[in-house]
Amino acid sequence: MRPLRPADALVIFGITGDLARVMTYRALYRLEARGLLDCPVVGVAIEDWTAEQVLERAHDAIAAKEESVDEDVFARLAGRLSYVAGDFGDADTYRRVGKALADHRALGMRATLRISRP
Repeated sequence: MRPLRPADALVIFGITGDLARVMTYRALYRLEARGLLDCPVVGVAIEDWTAEQVLERAHDAIAAKEESVDEDVFARLAGRLSYVAGDFGDADTYRRVGKALADHRALGMRATLRISRP
């Protein structure tokens, strides 16, 4: 059996939803704080939000669960996170995800996909 290689990118579908608010943002923050998150994160959801709105939601969600937010850690996480708005049933959404991966130089590499949807 070949050893597992780490992913070159993490794509999270449903990044604006309740599961992300309750668990995913905090998990990403904790991975970043421990130095274990070493790839770009591309969030995907149907909401027509800006990346700044997603980051604000992430910061609020983390602050609600943590005793305090280390702003340096959050800034590193924010530097990894990009956002793609689009319907999961629309092929153009996946083209934009591909572009986001290319922008992070992760296209054609090993991406890990995470679905945060009911």
